[in-house]
Amino acid sequence: MASPTISVTRSDAFRAASDCDPRRRSSSCETVRNFWIQEGAISLDTGGNTILHFLAMYGNAFVIQKLVDDENGNNSIVKCEDLLGRNDKGNTPLHEAARFGRKSVVEILLRKQESLVWQHNGLGETPIYVAAACGHEDVFDHLIAKVDRNPKIMTRSTDNSNLLHAAVMGEHYDRSTHLALALSPRLLRLVLLSHRFGRRDPLLGDSGFVLTASRGGGC
Repeated sequence: MASPTISVTRSDAFRAASDCDPRRRSSSCETVRNFWIQEGAISLDTGGNTILHFLAMYGNAFVIQKLVDDENGNNSIVKCEDLLGRNDKGNTPLHEAARFGRKSVVEILLRKQESLVWQHNGLGETPIYVAAACGHEDVFDHLIAKVDRNPKIMTRSTDNSNLLHAAVMGEHYDRSTHLALALSPRLLRLVLLSHRFGRRDPLLGDSGFVLTASRGGGC
């Protein structure tokens, strides 16, 4: 007979999810695991964030890895469909990992469910768009390598603003030069080539450098 699951409160679960200290990661993992078995994807705050959202926000890669891994050949306790859960802003855990620049968590989530990269939040933003808006180049590079250069994933669906808009509106550029964008080298090269040869690049959208987009959800 299996031992009964220890009851875990929401506050205990939150503390465990936000605690990335290697000295306590095993106990934190056990607390989060028991909470997930007990409550599943219940909201922990008024923003509709689940334990998976908080693990992504705080970059608790060790615990997320344990939750999504197969256990001794059995199914993991966190299923692929659980990773599609959204908070009140429509963000999946991958959106939150992209927003906070948690590359290790991004890698884990995509290994489990690569289609997460295509999901839009309530503002129509994909995780790639969020990473660009928040200036996390390493996360952006990892996400962009997973997809074709499809305009639908590069733009915010509510207003068609593109990745270049996102980065500029987030003020991720070098103020000492004329709009020298502090983006990943890959995106910057695409921008320069597009304008050098007089082409409209799908990644940039139809508006080029014209900044018509409103600021998004913020970082």
